[in-house]
Amino acid sequence: MVRKGKYPWLARIGFGTLIKGKFIFLCGGTLITKDFVLTASHCFREANTNIVVRLGETHSSCTKSPCDDPVIQDFEVKKLIMHKQFDTTNGFADIALLHLKTPAKLNKWVRTICLSKQIKSTIGDDGITAGWGFEDSKTRERPEGLKELTMKIVHADACLKYFPKLNFQSYNYICIGGKKNEDTCGGDSGGPFMKILNLGDLPRMYAVGVLSFGSKNCGQGVPSIFTSVNYYMDWIIDNINLAQKYNITVKKHIT
Repeated sequence: MVRKGKYPWLARIGFGTLIKGKFIFLCGGTLITKDFVLTASHCFREANTNIVVRLGETHSSCTKSPCDDPVIQDFEVKKLIMHKQFDTTNGFADIALLHLKTPAKLNKWVRTICLSKQIKSTIGDDGITAGWGFEDSKTRERPEGLKELTMKIVHADACLKYFPKLNFQSYNYICIGGKKNEDTCGGDSGGPFMKILNLGDLPRMYAVGVLSFGSKNCGQGVPSIFTSVNYYMDWIIDNINLAQKYNITVKKHIT
């Protein structure tokens, strides 16, 4: 299990009402500014209202709001921004932004991840994915807390082999993993693929991908498909600027 505070930008995304304190978490996401969470559009195919975002959680025992754990922050969503080209039939442009109703309070337990246009996804590179997805796709049993996994970028052909009907393009998606018993699973969708990079003064953690698609039978050695953050960086920046009515720019990184 991941130690508390190791990935303070990770978000849990669910559906319900904070007033009643009842909701269920179905996807993951990444805090990229104090107001915005990056995730996957397919998380909202069946429901796109009463969205709840939780930040600061490591252990997953709290199913109410407010939690007894003082570091946890829960939010309602002001606006769901799905990519206009998202295609539910083939998964194209599977990326989305959640504009929080109130800004997150940044501290030791809740922080933003870095973004950059300079990141290149090279075959053979290692990265980290983390989430609260199922431990077993058959039993749908969830872990007691956040789990992490080091995965490797592989050739696009590996994903095309298993998912020939998807609109998979190597320029806007990243094919990752493929080792047996080392896999993402249901409930991890929307979560990040992360890399530690030194693009400035210090090594920082960067969001490289957003989990889009994987095998329904987890742990069978099938690779996972991640939407490329780098490819959609302009879309991310433009929509944040439009919603917030202020301008941000990306040079080396956003923090």
